[in-house]
Amino acid sequence: MNHPQANAFFTASLFASNGMETRGENPISSLEPKPQEQGVLKSFAPRSMVGFVGGGIRNALKRPRATQNQLTDAQRDNIAQMSWAAISA
Repeated sequence: MNHPQANAFFTASLFASNGMETRGENPISSLEPKPQEQGVLKSFAPRSMVGFVGGGIRNALKRPRATQNQLTDAQRDNIAQMSWAAISA
């Protein structure tokens, strides 16, 4: 999926989910409220959206890993598109 706002959100959420910070600034805090003010993200709490999307992605990946099946690029793209659809305005 090639969507600049989605890419920024998912990149920041990956750092936040690992407890990492970049340049001394929490990436999730740096997202708020600009994308919401611009109408890119829904007006939900950013941390809630990250938790929802992160949990959805984790669960979507869990079954293929358990059955040792590889996801195709199309399946990965579908997961990203579904995740973005859940939080985009």
